Amino acid sequence: MLSLAFRLRPLAESDALFGRTLEISRRVLGPDHPLTLLSMTGLYDRWYGQGKVAQANALLQQILETQRRVLGPEHPDTLRSMVALASAYANEGEFARSEALEEQVLDARRRTLGREHRDTLNSMDYLAEVYVDEGKYAQAEALYLQDFGDIPSSGRSHK
Repeated sequence: MLSLAFRLRPLAESDALFGRTLEISRRVLGPDHPLTLLSMTGLYDRWYGQGKVAQANALLQQILETQRRVLGPEHPDTLRSMVALASAYANEGEFARSEALEEQVLDARRRTLGREHRDTLNSMDYLAEVYVDEGKYAQAEALYLQDFGDIPSSGRSHK
């Protein structure tokens, strides 16, 4: 419901509401509470969508540091934030930083979800894209062949 209210208000007013909501969440629930982190993620999405990339990425780094500490380095929310930050790095041309994060996420997802899980497969694709952006075509191809080469094409869906 709050999300709808934000969309129906003028941009400046809804930004103030987002900030106020986050402030209350930090005060009442604490800065490390999962709902506070969720509010922060909503603000990140909003800022990024508005083109406030530097401000959004600084917030995302703060979110990620807290998630690693509170939720753990392999929690799904932590991994999603790592993917978002890796994407931000790639968009800024910082491919080495993006690659390092994508490799960490892929390793964690392989361990926790398995090779054939949809999130693991998405991570493979994201990492391969970074390799291509860096001109590392052989590594991108090897990644695809390594992980898709022996998966039967039975048409089964990945969950």
